[in-house]
Amino acid sequence: MNKFILPFLTFLFAFHSSAFVGVRAIQGADVDCLTESVPPILDRKNELNFRMIADVKSGSVQDRYSIYDYPKLPDNLDEILKPSKRAVCDTYKVADSNSPSYKSIMSWIDEKYKGGDHKDFFFRYVLTLDCYPFQENFLDSTIEGNGITHAFGNMMKVPFGGIDMNAFVRIKREGKVFEGPLYHVFAHLEKNYKNSENYKKEYLKGMKRLNHPSYHLTEPKSLSQIKRENPDMPINLPMP
Repeated sequence: MNKFILPFLTFLFAFHSSAFVGVRAIQGADVDCLTESVPPILDRKNELNFRMIADVKSGSVQDRYSIYDYPKLPDNLDEILKPSKRAVCDTYKVADSNSPSYKSIMSWIDEKYKGGDHKDFFFRYVLTLDCYPFQENFLDSTIEGNGITHAFGNMMKVPFGGIDMNAFVRIKREGKVFEGPLYHVFAHLEKNYKNSENYKKEYLKGMKRLNHPSYHLTEPKSLSQIKRENPDMPINLPMP
């Protein structure tokens, strides 16, 4: 049944767009010019959300799991994310390392992910993975929903022994998208948006942990070194 959901939603969008065009035509608009600038029925983000709801498996791995080209996702991501993407994301978020389900899912990832173990997979891919429809990516939505203390402490430091300071993250704050190594993104936000009405406490708490040696799974590299070692990584740090 799931295979019919995405086409049905697309039909609804198409019907809405057609009705809008019809109203403009009735009001005396130039019909020829209307067809020149009609936007796509579904932008890539909306299409991804509807694919997530319908659990559609067609198309490339990158297109099905992300609206971005970076990070480049593993070709066998469908297999790695068994029994489901939602189950894997929830397991990482709760981070109950003593539960049988946690041990089972992490063991499966260790077996199927060829680039390392479940810890490597988490810091390379899960942080920026779109786990839930109509929410921001995993790290962004986790911080918003559970707080920075849980994200950096219970979810990272406790099960993994610390935080990969150079892991790529992408978060939306202050009406902008910030991309780059985790440490530098939060250092930039804390330094340049310290008076933020909504997020100043988040930035302060985040950097308090990121600057403490006990949270360092890796040491922060300079941006110039990261650019040399990983030239494909987007680094986008907007100023106020």
